[in-house]
Amino acid sequence: FEDATYHVFTRGHRKEHIFFDDRDREKFLELLEQTWQKYGLRIYCYVLMPNHYHLVLSTPAANLSEAMHYLNAGYANWFRTRHQIVGSVFQGRYKSLLVDKDNYLLVLSAYVHLNPLKAGLIEDLKSYRWSSYRAYVGKEQPLPFLDISELLGQFGGKNPQKEYEKFVVDQWERYSEKQEEEFERGVIIGDEDFKQKVVDMLK
Repeated sequence: FEDATYHVFTRGHRKEHIFFDDRDREKFLELLEQTWQKYGLRIYCYVLMPNHYHLVLSTPAANLSEAMHYLNAGYANWFRTRHQIVGSVFQGRYKSLLVDKDNYLLVLSAYVHLNPLKAGLIEDLKSYRWSSYRAYVGKEQPLPFLDISELLGQFGGKNPQKEYEKFVVDQWERYSEKQEEEFERGVIIGDEDFKQKVVDMLK
């Protein structure tokens, strides 16, 4: 529906890599920008991992399926051609969880940004180039498609980038497998009132 917010992620077929090198990652981000332009998405955060990726986005025009088909099919075709691969690149259809934006967007963004740390790829999140985290903490300019204003606007201090960094560190200290289950399984990320609201809308 219009203005819905989603946690979207896609994994490689049989959990195989979907990014082999920086050129693959650059191409994916180029296609993500094209998807943003074509479908009018609001993209709040992203992370590219070796065998999957995460996005948190809103769809003002209620067009998630079309946008994701454009992104995933475009990248898969390019990836197969470049690496001379036959067969599926992604493990089936993308997964999307509807998000209670007002109450869960901030903590979900931290969860997404913490992926490289959880996977042991790096020791300092600010050193990981392939997520939106560096833009949020002021280490680089955000890519054209990235909307960091809504999340940083939730911090009222003089240095929202620093406050966001502290928030993510706090979330890392509080991380649990229960949170991972909440943010990657099921259909809806939200409290019971939000879930009931969604159910009522679908009746």
